Amino acid sequence: MASNREDMIEEDEEQSGLTLRKFGRFLKRSFPIALVTALCCILVFTAVYAAVLVMNKNKTSYVATQIVFTDERMASGNDPLGNPFNMNSLINLAYVESALQNTELEYDSKSLIGALSVRAVFDQSVLAAVKDQENVIVSGNKLLISGAPNYANTIELSLNYGRMKNPFTLSEAQDFLNAYTEVYLQAYAKKYGNATLDTYSFAKTDMTEYVAYITNTEAKLRSILSSLKELQSDNDSYRSDTGITFSRLIDEMTVYQQELESIANTVTVNAVADNLAESKSFLNAQVEKLKQEVEELGGSDGVSGRIGSLINQIETYKLPSKTITTENGQITEITYEDWIYQRLNLQLDTLRADRTNKLILLSAATARKTALDAATSVASDEIKAQADAKIARFADQMETFMQKAADVAKSILTNRTRDSVRLTTSAVLKYDNPSTIDILKTYLVVVILAYLLGLVVYAVTVMLRKRKLAAVAAEAQPIETAQSEQTEPEDQTPKD
Repeated sequence: MASNREDMIEEDEEQSGLTLRKFGRFLKRSFPIALVTALCCILVFTAVYAAVLVMNKNKTSYVATQIVFTDERMASGNDPLGNPFNMNSLINLAYVESALQNTELEYDSKSLIGALSVRAVFDQSVLAAVKDQENVIVSGNKLLISGAPNYANTIELSLNYGRMKNPFTLSEAQDFLNAYTEVYLQAYAKKYGNATLDTYSFAKTDMTEYVAYITNTEAKLRSILSSLKELQSDNDSYRSDTGITFSRLIDEMTVYQQELESIANTVTVNAVADNLAESKSFLNAQVEKLKQEVEELGGSDGVSGRIGSLINQIETYKLPSKTITTENGQITEITYEDWIYQRLNLQLDTLRADRTNKLILLSAATARKTALDAATSVASDEIKAQADAKIARFADQMETFMQKAADVAKSILTNRTRDSVRLTTSAVLKYDNPSTIDILKTYLVVVILAYLLGLVVYAVTVMLRKRKLAAVAAEAQPIETAQSEQTEPEDQTPKD
């Protein structure tokens, strides 16, 4: 009875499919064959796992650093010169070659440049606003949200040294990327940090009349002073390598203006001229020219002419808007001054300063004209010689000053521009290949899963085969029974 009961249980299990109980009984009966099947699966999985490791060796190893641009024009997507900023300009073959030379690493620069990449890092407030928007377009460091541009001022520069044919070590990759960013920062400072001081000649060689020299030189000095003050407004806290500031340069320029005024008094009061009529004619023309220039700039009231037109443009300019997330999580739209609006205001300030300078020059030219009109004869040769000596000395002083001013401006602006670009960190490892222990752990999991899978595959295969054989046997049994009945001999027992 017990045997029949086990047979009935086994028959029910076969009909119900593979169960844990049946699987355990199967392993006891067919352990050697099942073990061989599982080992085969392990070998296959091991080969696949090894191939994947070899194919992806070092491919996810990269170091990265973030470069932050603090120049205000970056908020509008422009570089310090007002041109559209292209973050791909960070990758340059010349920078690669310089970095390799500085680190003394040997590698093909054209192959290495392919391992460099950049991506924009947007503010969290901008990314939070993206979640609720459908019309979002990303292009370089520009993120368009429903048509409103948002620009990233942080760029991540990465070196995927795993993509290289002969990969760097982690230390070499960090050294190279640090050297590369230093080369880029120097190039950035050189490109955007050059001073824009006009160079002039102050010798009295191309002007036959003294009053013409004084008038033109005075205009040059005012232009230089205006440039120095403009540079000072943005760089007053910076000092050159020798400790000179723009404030000190402006003080020196004031002294030279006083020196030129002294020369002008000598010339006009004493009527120093080669040709008195020619000098008077020049001053008359100069006064009329200055009057016309003042009128074109802003008129007598300062709100007409080019200044008035620019004021109208600023008042009617439609400021752009962008979506931001406030501290309490509310999404709101604000307007901001883009680079076009800022440029218009800078142009207005320049025109107003130019008009002020013209008014000062007009006042001085008018006073000299009045003094020279009263003269009836030119100065003596002795007074002319004194004026010539003063002018020659003044010209030499101005040549020296201009060279010093240009050097100081370049030094200060280069440092300032360099300070406007900073690194958040030096090159750091963002992701590396797994360690040996991690690989072994992963491989152990693969082996266990492969072993169990092999056992299951073998068990299912055998069970399906047994079920198929049982079905064939069940179909053949009625045929065998019928054939047995047909061939059974007749009963030869005689009838009563």
